[in-house]
Amino acid sequence: MSTTLTMDNFSTYEPMQSNWFAVQFDDLSNIGTSGADSLSIACHTCSVPKLTTAVNEFHRINDIIYTPGKSSWSEISLEFYEYMKSSTTDNSTVTEGTNTGGTSTNSSAGLILKDWQKLIHNPLTGVQGSKKAISKNMAIVQFDGAGNKIRSWNVYHAWPTDVDFDGMNSKSGDGMNVKVTLRYDYAVMSEPKADEKK
Repeated sequence: MSTTLTMDNFSTYEPMQSNWFAVQFDDLSNIGTSGADSLSIACHTCSVPKLTTAVNEFHRINDIIYTPGKSSWSEISLEFYEYMKSSTTDNSTVTEGTNTGGTSTNSSAGLILKDWQKLIHNPLTGVQGSKKAISKNMAIVQFDGAGNKIRSWNVYHAWPTDVDFDGMNSKSGDGMNVKVTLRYDYAVMSEPKADEKK
């Protein structure tokens, strides 16, 4: 059965937009910060999990048969705006940070990521953290224009393999970024059911 291609058909399709997304991290309290919200706010670029399956070849006379081999997940690359670490001291309620009054500290993405990396390898002590201590679960969530969730990737047991700060340049007034590459064990993509989109 053929498909009729008309402008009327085309006009009813809503494209997904790459800027409608958020990255959410599980509890980061063992890093010494409540920085999960800070990372989510600062993240402006994110790749998505990709599963690649190797191919096995079996040869017999003039024929070759192919079967699936081992599957592996690609690393995830994220980029964050590098905000300055800030403190607020007053008696009002603070929406970010660790306190609801008094002094609240909002850490930069770079400091949070470096503290996370220090759990993996501490250059001052040489101590390397266990997998349970260093790995975090996270979610990459796509939204539509109204803020409804339309797709998500749940990423399990992620940890940073490298943290890369932008270099300095006295000729430029551009904002700075920090990039991180995450290794993880596996990911699950899901789309909400119709009644979950509300």
